[in-house]
Formats: sequence, structure tokens, C-alpha cells
Amino acid sequence: MQIESNSLERHAVAKNNIEETNIVIGKGSYGSVSLIRINGTFCIKKSLHQILLGIGGHSRVSSDERSSLLDKFLKECDLLFRLHHPNIVQFMGVQYDGENGDPNKNPSLIMEYLPSSVEDCITKCKEEGYKIPLSIILKDVSCGLCYLHFNNVIYRDLSCFKCLAHIMSASKNSRSWSF
Repeated sequence: MQIESNSLERHAVAKNNIEETNIVIGKGSYGSVSLIRINGTFCIKKSLHQILLGIGGHSRVSSDERSSLLDKFLKECDLLFRLHHPNIVQFMGVQYDGENGDPNKNPSLIMEYLPSSVEDCITKCKEEGYKIPLSIILKDVSCGLCYLHFNNVIYRDLSCFKCLAHIMSASKNSRSWSF
């Protein structure tokens, strides 16, 4: 896949529009996900660990590995930019922390924030004695997966924990995508 840098640069989010909350939602071996606000709206920001990118003068990886990691990250951004479906978490933009917005320096992926997993919703329904809307959940997840497969994207890491949702109600869709 070739990255269209112009398409991603068009979706760059200026640092001054982002309010950091200092709330880390999750961490992994390659990066972290934190909660931010853009113009008052909660979003998530997925960032690669700075040490992997050699920011601050130290790096755990070679320059070739760093280049490959950055390329994979930008390809993920490009893919998410192209996906538009009500059951897929929406891409909001890219933030570049590098000097003068340099896309080769610490890019962050910004996406729609959904506060709960389907697992959380099922647990909450059980605790409060509500009927679990399994048919709605399964239909919405299936629609999201069909859309991905139709667009030649194979999602290999599906679980209840990684299907995100608003607190379930008849008018809300569950959505599928993860990090």
C-alpha cells in the first residue's frame, strides 16, 4: 500500500486544538492510547513510544526498524482514513509532534472515543437486570466485519473487549475496531 502523504497531511490536527487530559487508557509494547479533547469533544490519541522513535536521543531499535515501524504506523493511519462505516470507529486525524509538523517525528493517530467495550455493556446489563441485546451487537459487529472484508481488510484480533460501544440502547450501534 502506498501512503498518500497529502491525504494524511490534510487531516493533521494542530497541537493548539488538542487538550491533553493526561489520562492513559492503555499501553502496549509499541505505544499508548490516551484520552484527549478536541474542541470540547473527547477523542483518543494513539502514540508510538518515543524511545522506539529515537526521540530524546535514545532508541531501542535500529534506524531501519524505526523507519519500518513509522511506515507501518502511517499505513494504519492511511487505512483508517479510507474507512467510513457506522460500525467502525472513525478516524479523526493525525497529530505530528515533530518540529514544524514534520510527519517523520512522532505522529499520533486520533480517533473517535467510545467509552465502553461490548464486554462492559454485557456486564452492566447483567448487573442491572436488563436483557442483553445480543442480536443487535452481533448484527453490528458482523456489518463492520463485512465492510472491512469488502475493503480487503482482514481483522484477526476480534474479541468482546475490543468491540467498542456506547452504553447500549436500541438507538446506539456497537462499533468494531481496536488497537
